[in-house]
Amino acid sequence: ANKDRGVYKTTDGGKTWIDKVREDFVNNYVYINGLSYVDPAKLIIGTSAGTIYTSPDQGTTLDPVFQDPYFYPDWGVGGMITDLATFGTDRTWAFGFRYGATERTVLFRSFDNGATWDTIKTFPLDDFAPMISRVKFSSQNIGYAVGDKGKIYKTLDAGATWTDISPDPIQNEFVSYADLQLLDD
Repeated sequence: ANKDRGVYKTTDGGKTWIDKVREDFVNNYVYINGLSYVDPAKLIIGTSAGTIYTSPDQGTTLDPVFQDPYFYPDWGVGGMITDLATFGTDRTWAFGFRYGATERTVLFRSFDNGATWDTIKTFPLDDFAPMISRVKFSSQNIGYAVGDKGKIYKTLDAGATWTDISPDPIQNEFVSYADLQLLDD
């Protein structure tokens, strides 16, 4: 379970919980915004500081595998990971949002366990840039993402391109989609 700056773990069906708070996250005001298990032991998380970590031991240790190069909090610009999804044992998609002079929605993706990352910048800019709150993939190629400004997107090519499939094609500042469930493609 995600707990702002750490992970709760249970091994007995929820009777007891182990709190794995990260003191470095607490001290630096870093939040966990996305979390996905690749297998029962391997965890991938995305943070408000634009860093993606992997853990081979359910969150006891975290190894950084990616840092958004746009993250410069002292300069008033930055980037955060807003959510991430995995498929299989080696594919990860992580949505980020960059703020500052130009707001931008970006997608970072890796098809090799985080060894290398692509950056996809196909989304609208500035006032039209949606902040993606949830992303899920039903296969290695088909995925969906939802966020604010009333936006829902779909990809058929593993995230290289995204199509706006929003119910209302006009941007709406007052509509935010907070979650997403996939029943089929």
